[in-house]
Amino acid sequence: MFLSQDFAQVFKQFQEEGLVISPWLSGLDGSGRFDPGVFEFLEWEAREFATTHWTEHEKVASFGSLLIPDRFAYSAVYETAASTAVFLAHERTGCLDVDEAIAQEAIQLVERFVAKHGFGLFVEVYAYVAAYDNLQALKYYGSIPEREFLLGSWHRPWIDYKLDDELMAACVAGAMRVVLHDNRRYVELTDYGLYRYQMVREGLEKAGYLKQKLQLLHISQFSAFKDFEALAEENAPEFMSLRREFLDWTGIQPGMRVLELGCAGGAFTFEAGLAERVGPTGQVIAMDPAPGMLARARSKGAAKGMDWVKFVQGRAEELPFEDHSFDAVVGSIFIHLTDIPIALEQMRRVAKSGGVVASYHPLELSYNVPFFVEWFAPVMELARKRNDKPKTFLPDRETLPKAFAEAGLTQIERKDVSQVSLFHDPDKIIDLYIEGIGLFQEELAELPWQARRDTVVQLRSRGKAVCRKYPEQERVIHVPNQMVRSIVR
Repeated sequence: MFLSQDFAQVFKQFQEEGLVISPWLSGLDGSGRFDPGVFEFLEWEAREFATTHWTEHEKVASFGSLLIPDRFAYSAVYETAASTAVFLAHERTGCLDVDEAIAQEAIQLVERFVAKHGFGLFVEVYAYVAAYDNLQALKYYGSIPEREFLLGSWHRPWIDYKLDDELMAACVAGAMRVVLHDNRRYVELTDYGLYRYQMVREGLEKAGYLKQKLQLLHISQFSAFKDFEALAEENAPEFMSLRREFLDWTGIQPGMRVLELGCAGGAFTFEAGLAERVGPTGQVIAMDPAPGMLARARSKGAAKGMDWVKFVQGRAEELPFEDHSFDAVVGSIFIHLTDIPIALEQMRRVAKSGGVVASYHPLELSYNVPFFVEWFAPVMELARKRNDKPKTFLPDRETLPKAFAEAGLTQIERKDVSQVSLFHDPDKIIDLYIEGIGLFQEELAELPWQARRDTVVQLRSRGKAVCRKYPEQERVIHVPNQMVRSIVR
């Protein structure tokens, strides 16, 4: 767009500095994340910082003669600091509420990036992301009533300012135009705007921004999902028995030191029997990226008095453990949410020679079941427009065995099983699969903010109609699952 250097490298620097550009985090469920004192602190700091650093030299060096809104520098600081603060709060406490200490830390992270890379580059990156939100919405809707576009209500509902200056700049650049339909003003993309959308999207995808946005959406939703295990067992009666079967299949014995990845609320750790199997002569380190899930798992552990179970927040791609330090490294229903090659390399690294590395995971399923196709038609239609099947994060049957081999693991065994999933209560199904597990999240993440919300509401409504139309015995899907285990050389 107008970045003075490769966006992928710049975004990597943002990540390394701990910054997050996801303003929707500060109002994910429609509520504010800040009390008035924190809001005023962030607002004042952002204005002071922008006033001090947004010099004419920075503006010209980054944007040249392009028309740039006067408030852009402030918005860049405030929205980045606000979303970074929410991310920090989530990482540390499992909730999204921000106190002043965390808000101060977020501002300091902005200051550190600017000190290293310049304020102009910081504002450029924000402009890139804001442009994507605007262009994506117009690409999806075709046209948006001018008032709704200016308020950002369909695509940037977290803002408290109007987008008239961004619209004017885009019109001057030739990317957007205002047209009349039935005596109403609408905003739409020009052919050049469509080209710019494609270029911006490719840049964000290459940089890993879209992937990070999807991960943040999933973790923040899943962390807030309090009824996951109860809903999972209600809608998948074999939920726990298959996990117990997996535990037996891994060969884990009493006295072992075991690392469990993706422990969530502790279903495999406790209910499936991992902690009991290892016993007080061994140790279980249970790890998950979602603080909310870890808090629930810790509560279970404390209630059971199993002090040989420890909990660690973190990602499978960055295991904070020494090489060859575990007798077994296992995980249940987690690996499909990771960068699989990196996660397996880390699992192999921390397992002892002769140790076990194993995973139990769902596989890509067939959606060709009448009730399901009818229920989830809005998502199917998104894929049909691309002349493709719906995007899924679920692997096929060969993905994990092949990845295990490529990670240098040996004596690889696989066991394919099936899990019955009951689609009886529409609201519970949407809570579990769409809001919780994130089925079709890749498809929904392609939509503007309001379109995602509308689609979920539509899926709930369609579910009620489908459940009235089809008898219970026809509202069943056999979900393929797989167990893979291996030995470390």
